[in-house]
Amino acid sequence: MLVNFHSSAGADVVMLEQHAQQVLSLLGKETRSGMLTSQELKEAIPRLQQHVDDSKDHGITSAVVRDVVTGGAVSHYHDAGDTVSFASRAFPLLELMRAARQAGADVEWSLAQA
Repeated sequence: MLVNFHSSAGADVVMLEQHAQQVLSLLGKETRSGMLTSQELKEAIPRLQQHVDDSKDHGITSAVVRDVVTGGAVSHYHDAGDTVSFASRAFPLLELMRAARQAGADVEWSLAQA
């Protein structure tokens, strides 16, 4: 399933439910539907930003491990190890949250209708 985040302050952000759940659980929110008020965004934005920053400080990256294992051989094929980072997944939502906070708007979400 997909989760659709929307606010009058910016464009909608759509995430897979499992990824939205990861973000929302950090903020103490349920995945199915909900709202972050402009007041709640004051605390939610730094909390999410801290988690994004922490996720970037992860030591040896999978790319380094892959280079060591393959002896630095160049491959033009993407494998299962090529994943999208938490920081990359959270960035669009974090930007929407910042825009909403600046505009005094709320951020709402719900499961997208198929």
